[in-house]
Amino acid sequence: MSAIFVIAGHGGSREYAKMEMLADQLKQDLADFRVTKVLKNPADWDDWLALINKTHGWSHNDNHIVYRLLGEGNPSGALLGESPTLSPYPRLIGDGQAFAEMAKDYYHVTAEIKEQEVDLTVQGNLEICTAGPPPPMCLSDPGAPMTICVHNATSAIAYQLLWRLASGAVLGADRPLHLRLLAAKDKAEKLEGVVMELEDCILPAIKSVSASVDVADAVAGSDLVIISAGEIGGEVPETLPTEVIQEMVFLGTALETVKNAKALVIGNGCTAAAAVIAAAAPSVAKENITALTRIPQYRAQACIAAHLSDKVNSAEMKINGNAVHNVIIWGGDANDVTPDISSAVIVGAGSVSGMESANKATAVIRNPDFWSEGKGGRDLWGALKPDALVGWVRERDQLHQKKREGHQPAMLVARAAAEHITNWYSNTESKYFENVGVYSDGGSYKVPAGFWFSYPCKFSKGEVQIASGLAVSKEADAIICNSVKQLKARTDDALKKAGFAETAPLPEGYGVPPPVEAPKEGEGADGAAAES
Repeated sequence: MSAIFVIAGHGGSREYAKMEMLADQLKQDLADFRVTKVLKNPADWDDWLALINKTHGWSHNDNHIVYRLLGEGNPSGALLGESPTLSPYPRLIGDGQAFAEMAKDYYHVTAEIKEQEVDLTVQGNLEICTAGPPPPMCLSDPGAPMTICVHNATSAIAYQLLWRLASGAVLGADRPLHLRLLAAKDKAEKLEGVVMELEDCILPAIKSVSASVDVADAVAGSDLVIISAGEIGGEVPETLPTEVIQEMVFLGTALETVKNAKALVIGNGCTAAAAVIAAAAPSVAKENITALTRIPQYRAQACIAAHLSDKVNSAEMKINGNAVHNVIIWGGDANDVTPDISSAVIVGAGSVSGMESANKATAVIRNPDFWSEGKGGRDLWGALKPDALVGWVRERDQLHQKKREGHQPAMLVARAAAEHITNWYSNTESKYFENVGVYSDGGSYKVPAGFWFSYPCKFSKGEVQIASGLAVSKEADAIICNSVKQLKARTDDALKKAGFAETAPLPEGYGVPPPVEAPKEGEGADGAAAES
């Protein structure tokens, strides 16, 4: 990993203005120099600096600060006299003078800074930061404009999602969208081609489209940032790749500059990636960062519909998976993902409208014999495991990868992301719950606080709320505990590599079922008196 620098200060700081000018010179002279600028209102500076000091264990006290996020295994990430494999915890450089000395001694770069230019920069900074951030997007006004940054915008998933956004299918054709497309430098030409195609499509929701290979520039001023944490398809890695972790850190530092922005994280390992992003953006509300975990939910809905249509010889039971609701995917981001249909309902079954048909279908799928007896569930390319629903959800992706020769399920992921965004920005409360990777509050369904976990959630006027009061069986409880252990391990590994503190240890004995007491003398196993 290479170093990522963060320079911050309040608008009235002359030293911050000088650091900005030096950082611009470094970016001009060094192609791979990465920096994020955090400009704060003087009235907010002390609180922000106190949060940064608390987060990283520092005691810096000035009207400006510079620090770096250092990666492993790359000499370009270490400064003079440091080991390239040094632990990558954020390191305080200090003030503007320390930044200038580092630039001169390590990068051999100096900047000629004139006091008149500093005066103009301070004046401009004060005008920007005292104007205050733009208000949050008004959900009740369908015509309110919105700025969306799409990361990895040349990918197949982004290609599918951009069409949905620009056509108005996600947020409405009347809401003007400013689309900012972000991609790596080596994808710059391809990115320009995507912009050209969007412009030529003359889609109704587009107000403007721009392309950038600079993360900080693309994220600045965005209402929503759609982040790709890696490909979707195949097994979820036990650890996030180093290059993905670094990119999440840089995206997080860019988010730190944007007040009220929301972020949706997509891809294998999205819950761990969300934790890294949040750690790099400590002042961003954790509820504003969510992970896309409804893909296995959709697969479970499809399986239930196919199984019901195939197994039950009744016209009114021929349904589409869109009629299935309230399927739960606990944890959501694991290889042994296990759907929970204890709360599932079916509405509008078949050609028959009304609750009688829906209640009948719901009762059928909740009957254990439906899954364990008779002909197995229908699959287009082979028999499923004895547990048809679990087998379908776990194996479906592998079958898709095989049939499409390794291509990602771009349509499915884009559809899931589009529905997630539609729900999130709806001005009404959702009737059914959907699965969302959110920050654990520590008080829901025995999931400890400190990392992102997929819960059944309801959307309400721009907020995501964990569905409360759902009955959890012993089997579901075991699924939750197993998912917690997997996701915590992956999250801690990513946080450690990114240079942030790991989550708190799990309580002693977490997930271990209580011992079964031996029956007392004279009693049977169920506690009843034994027969003589």
